[in-house]
Order: sequence, then C-alpha cells, then structure tokens
Amino acid sequence: MNIEYARTIPLRDILGKIGLQPAQQNNTTLFYPPPSGGDATASLLQVEVTGNTWLDSQSNTCGGPAELVCAYLAGRGKPSTLSDALHWLKFNIGYPALSSFLAPEDEPESNGQYSVHFKTLLMEKGLIRYAENRGIPVVLARQFLKQVYIRNTTNGREFLALGIKNEEGGYAIHSPFIHAHLGPRAISFMRGKAGTAEVHIFKDIFDCLLAIVNRNNQLPEADTIILHSYSCLDNASAYVRGYGYHRLYSSFDRSPVGLQATEACAFLAASEPGLQHISIDLANGAEVKA
Repeated sequence: MNIEYARTIPLRDILGKIGLQPAQQNNTTLFYPPPSGGDATASLLQVEVTGNTWLDSQSNTCGGPAELVCAYLAGRGKPSTLSDALHWLKFNIGYPALSSFLAPEDEPESNGQYSVHFKTLLMEKGLIRYAENRGIPVVLARQFLKQVYIRNTTNGREFLALGIKNEEGGYAIHSPFIHAHLGPRAISFMRGKAGTAEVHIFKDIFDCLLAIVNRNNQLPEADTIILHSYSCLDNASAYVRGYGYHRLYSSFDRSPVGLQATEACAFLAASEPGLQHISIDLANGAEVKA
C-alpha cells in the first residue's frame, strides 16, 4: 500500500476497525474518543468527513488516515512509523474489490454438470479451424492450449474443446459452441523472463495469443495473467500486489465492461508503490493515452 491510496481510506472505516464509534456527529463532522488512548473526557477527536482529516485538540495533533494510525499505534506502545501505519492499513483495511468497478457482464458459465475427462495435443480439425479463424496459427495454439475432452455428467456424452488450465486446477474451455469455466474460477499465470519487472493482463487466451502473433510470434518477456473473465480481476490482483512490478499492462476490448476493467487496473497500479499502469489497444498494440 502507498501513501496516496492510504489518504483515500475513510477515517470512519479506520476508527470503526479499532472499535470506536462516533460519540457525537453533525452533517459534516464526527466526534470520537481519541484513538491514542488519551482522556476522552477532556476532548474528542474531530473528524471532518469531506476532507477526510482529523484534529485532536487534547494532543494538538492532526492529519489524515496514515497519521491517525501512527497515533493509534504509538498510544499502544507499538512501532508507529509511516511504514508501520501503511502495513497496518494494508492488513486491517485492505483494498476494495476490483470487481466493484465492473457492471454485471455475461459470464462464461461454470457448470458442475461438465467435467474434464482427459486432454491431449491439439489434433482435431474442427478445433484447429476454430483457432485459425480467430487468427491463431496451429503451432501457437498447440503451445498454449490443449484438446480437452469434456464429459456431460448428466448423460455421459462427451465433446471436444480448446482448454487452458488455471491456477486452481480448473479449466477455461472454448469452442464454437461454448465458453466456460470448469471447476474453480481462477486466472492462469505464465512466467516471463527471469527478473522481469512487468506484468501483462489479458481477458482471455485468444487476446494473449493474438498479441503474440502481432509481435511476429515472439513470446512475451513480461509475466502474463489470463483472466478468462473480468470477474477474475480480484484473483489477478493477488498476483500483482507486493511483487515489486514496475509496469502493469492491460489489454482489454473497448466495450463498457472492458473500459471498466481498464479503470480497475489503473486503480490497482495507483494503490501499489512504484507501479505504473499502461493500457494497450487490442486492435493495434499501441498504448492508449489517458
């Protein structure tokens, strides 16, 4: 967590987390017992809701969310540097869900009636044609996708699809007739060049592979996250936060939900120290200017 994001955390959320509720309030100001443990009968902590600032007239101190946590920690005899306060905020308040940026979308189904029976090298002509129709040459499709045999557990019938395993043992499957999550809904993560300081996020495997095609089939040096659906953005954030990346690239379509996902990635980068967000236009691979 960085100081810029910490300043946006409502003071009432922090005070509520440490067990304090307003003793008095009006339309713009809340009054609390001092979190530093001072004499609550002498004065009350004054919180200005609009500016998200506080004033403790008893100790003649004031500030924002990080300073409040510093005072709280110091009052309990604990380390109370700015770094300590940011650490406390990260693990006690955290971040809003990235999915909260998104309007409901038409999600790929995740149906327990289907299960992966087994998988093989991509050989079936219909699936090869499907990949090629989406701009993916068979050599590249075989490198990243499997030919997956899916069983309908209700009637025992099987069908074929292209599949990619996710980080929790489930599969994202694709065919001309179905796009679905099977098993746990999660991202797929592909490690790039050793020591990379970059991570690239795509909605699905086809967007990722088309980006590789557009780079003359050169594999990405950056670490790569495949969401499979935008609802997996929160799962993706766990692979970004705290890992020291310097640049976060997002390549999403320009649909309303794609733009919302881009905004969510911009927030993710803004809440991480030293992380820059760069939006890439899927159509031409160029950076999208803010």
